[in-house]
Amino acid sequence: MSDALDRFTGLLKAVFELDKSDLDFGIYRVMNLRKAEIEHFLTVDLPRHVTEALAPFAGNKENAAGGGLSAPETEVYSRLSAFLSRYYDEGGFISKRRSTEGVYAIPREGEDVTLSWVNQDQYYIKTSDNFKDYRFSAHGTAVHFMLAAAAPERHNNKDRNDKKRAFMLYTEHADRPGIKTFEVNGNEFIIRFRYDVSDGSQKSWNEKNYEAIASYIAAARQSWLPMITPPERTKTNPAPKSLLRKHLEAYAAGNTVDYFIHKDLGAFLRRELDFYIKNEMIHLDDIDRADAGQGAAYLAAAQAVRRLGRIIIDVLARIENFQKKLWLKKKFILRTDWCITLDRVDEAFYEEIRNNKAQVREWMDRYGIDREELGLSENGADPPPVQFLKENKRLLIDTGHFPQGFKEALIAGIDRLDDVTDGVLIHGENSDALSLLHGTGGSVQCICIDPPYNTGNDGFLYKDNYQSSSWLSMMNDRIQAGWELLHDSGVMFIFSGDEEYEHLAALVRSLFTKHNFFATLVWEKKKKGSFLSGTISKMKDYIICVSKNIDHFSGLTGEIAEDEETYPCVNPSNPRERRTIPKGIKSRYREKDALIKSGTAISSGNMTLLLHSDLIIKDGMVIEDYEIEGNWRYSQDRIAEYAQKGELYVTQDLYLRRIVKEPRRKIMKDLLLRLGENGNDDYKAMDVKNLNKYGWGTNEDANDELLRLFGTQYLISYPKPSKLITLLLCSLQKKDGIYLDYFAGSATTGHAVINLNRQDGGSRKYVLVEMGEYFKTLTKPRMQKAIYAKDWKNGRPAARNTGVSHIMKYFRLESYEDALTNIARSDETPDRVTFGGGQLLNYMPDTEAKGSLLTIDTFKTPFDYTLKIAGHKGIQETPVDLPETFNYLLGLHVIRQGAVRYFKAAPAAAPEYENALDLEPDRESGEYGFQQIEGRLRDGRRALVIWRTITEDLLASNAALDAYFLKSRVNPRDREFDVVYVNGGNNLEKLRRGAEPWKVRVIESVFWDRMFEA
Repeated sequence: MSDALDRFTGLLKAVFELDKSDLDFGIYRVMNLRKAEIEHFLTVDLPRHVTEALAPFAGNKENAAGGGLSAPETEVYSRLSAFLSRYYDEGGFISKRRSTEGVYAIPREGEDVTLSWVNQDQYYIKTSDNFKDYRFSAHGTAVHFMLAAAAPERHNNKDRNDKKRAFMLYTEHADRPGIKTFEVNGNEFIIRFRYDVSDGSQKSWNEKNYEAIASYIAAARQSWLPMITPPERTKTNPAPKSLLRKHLEAYAAGNTVDYFIHKDLGAFLRRELDFYIKNEMIHLDDIDRADAGQGAAYLAAAQAVRRLGRIIIDVLARIENFQKKLWLKKKFILRTDWCITLDRVDEAFYEEIRNNKAQVREWMDRYGIDREELGLSENGADPPPVQFLKENKRLLIDTGHFPQGFKEALIAGIDRLDDVTDGVLIHGENSDALSLLHGTGGSVQCICIDPPYNTGNDGFLYKDNYQSSSWLSMMNDRIQAGWELLHDSGVMFIFSGDEEYEHLAALVRSLFTKHNFFATLVWEKKKKGSFLSGTISKMKDYIICVSKNIDHFSGLTGEIAEDEETYPCVNPSNPRERRTIPKGIKSRYREKDALIKSGTAISSGNMTLLLHSDLIIKDGMVIEDYEIEGNWRYSQDRIAEYAQKGELYVTQDLYLRRIVKEPRRKIMKDLLLRLGENGNDDYKAMDVKNLNKYGWGTNEDANDELLRLFGTQYLISYPKPSKLITLLLCSLQKKDGIYLDYFAGSATTGHAVINLNRQDGGSRKYVLVEMGEYFKTLTKPRMQKAIYAKDWKNGRPAARNTGVSHIMKYFRLESYEDALTNIARSDETPDRVTFGGGQLLNYMPDTEAKGSLLTIDTFKTPFDYTLKIAGHKGIQETPVDLPETFNYLLGLHVIRQGAVRYFKAAPAAAPEYENALDLEPDRESGEYGFQQIEGRLRDGRRALVIWRTITEDLLASNAALDAYFLKSRVNPRDREFDVVYVNGGNNLEKLRRGAEPWKVRVIESVFWDRMFEA
């Protein structure tokens, strides 16, 4: 192999990240699946392709000499290296088109104005600052760094300079006896860490951690000594690090760059390769001066570069497309739970509830209920009495504290489940949540989001000098995904600071037109500005307002005026027309009795009215109809209506005005001031009929609000007061609909929805999405507190009788990192595992293999379906909520959701058909489990979903399904469905009676189609 090829393959190994082949987590798993094929391509296939590409050129010695290319393959390698190096950057490809040396060009499609950024054609996929799971292979051993305990930073709240968080070896203690610092499991060496505030630097902790691990290996595992033995020194590496030290430092350094997946890498690189060849390889002036041999040399080199480049691009695109498919895949719901106030719970469950110690402890901690109030005995052995539950109906139970059977039975007893569910909390990446919510598209009335502002101190990491580009890529996809969920009359509020307002406004305008982008509100966010910048004190933030369809949007209301007012009946901008004014209206003209002749011009300011008949006033009353010409605001019918109601009168200068008594809508102003018309400084004071009356609140108010709720200050940086969001939502003048916040943070939007419903009796619902660890410690607890009581002080409710009746669903989503953890090559058909061919994965089938994997066995035990999920206890097999996932994939509006019921089967006592079975309920040993869900699809069709266990005996399983269906669908009304979904092949179609319209669909097919749809 030539030196030029060595250098080129070295670059390709970096591009394919083969230098990190010992890593076995995250995106490296994708590369490792193809490692052998990629290396074969680089060492065998690539040189062959080079030889074939250069064969015509190499055979023409005259052309080679004339072109001055004594080593044409060197030219090809050099050109391809220059091309790839231009676009490749730390694991991704960045658009850096150069039209002339040092000058970038922006591809355009003829727009008069375009917004462009370097990552525009990529998905931003960074979801965590620190590695959840870090594994590498060494000498036949899998070394696994695992986070056992963490106290992460909250949202954009950075650590103080004197108190930084650091990775430290986990310290074993009695509270968690099963968690060890070091654990050896076969060929796996697990090392557990904690991530918490420390007085020492990470560098000092790296030394302490390494010394402790090395001591353990030296004492207990002699065969692992090569891990802690540095390689020999060389001139280029005078201070080599051992393999363990290198990976330990990489793990502690964390996820310090952001990552992207290209939306269409193949098309992008092919386009850029052609541009590169035309712009930098084929020089027309040189061709004009060159002889035939030189011209042929130029063309031969360009042809070889194009041919080889396209082969390499195809390889890269296949890998990138696989990552894109995994990123865009709808994610599984791992577990669904509910928080329900006791008034919505059947009292038959109270006995089990009061005996649940975890639930009682949560009531005490979250709602400040002491032992005496609970009625607990001194030693705490006895549970609270049932009477306590009956007297505190606004207490919430959390099904996360209860067994699966309790939760299923509780939910099965709730009719019209989705109708009566007041809100949903989603713990997961917002792009994944928005993708899953796609099935409910068009139902969201309002989106209110407060994304990270890109301040440089908000926990948002960037790729070198592309911080605005990274931020825009993140926002672009998430704003568009949210937009798809909006109702046609809906609106989106997007908060922004000075840092990215111009970029964000340009993005929104380019996506949704300047007509739908109807306003930018300016919010006075502080009582006193910060002077840290030394240049100016910043007092404001912006709120971008964009409607889904401006023609269907009724605007924002600032006030509902109820006091009596008068309005002029004319407007100078309206066309001039004649109106007949009925007799009997009152006059406030300066003379009680008057006659104003026809033809008189009545002028005031910039308006003139012209009488076309006499105006006769007697005793302050118009006694005859009269005709008058002017720029009228109202039609003739309206004039007659107002006159009949006594709402018209003649003014002292002979104009007409209307007296208005009914409530009137006044459009909201775009300045949201800290103090309102009443100058009230109380953060709680608000008037939903006059939004400016008490001001809009500040960051300080929000911190005070969180202090009252939790008894702790500064839980999150720069929070928004719930009053601000409450008044924003109130401006829509809608009392129902779904309100979505997918940067939920401390759950201010959800709290605002509850506040507003509490004040005006509305039935608004909320959906909140948050990926941070503080979902468990801040987002969800705040919602539980807001539901339980209206006012709080020092973490305790001011009064216990101010709660609302409520049902809140919450669930956790699989992440992209989880999806990567679960990919695995199938060994069943090794002949099909070829580079560029159909890759078979246990988790996600590639396009070519999907059909072969989607058999009836895929979901044959749906109630036991698991995925490998990384958590504080390492990677564990975690149950997946397949029924709930499928509900969202379908966009099913759930009416009833039954519990899983188990049966044992026996031959039917009175068989109606061959192989008929009878089912007998048997929770403990029944081999056939069934769960049914009833609901409506988005198009209005009625749907029944049946999940079941399928044994190895498919005929018997289908016979059990038939028996279950006939038993549960005895009455004709129980069979009034348009579509029935069942997992596994079945015979239900044969049970359809007469003209029943329902059709049967196999769940697996629909599930995978919906999960992988764009």
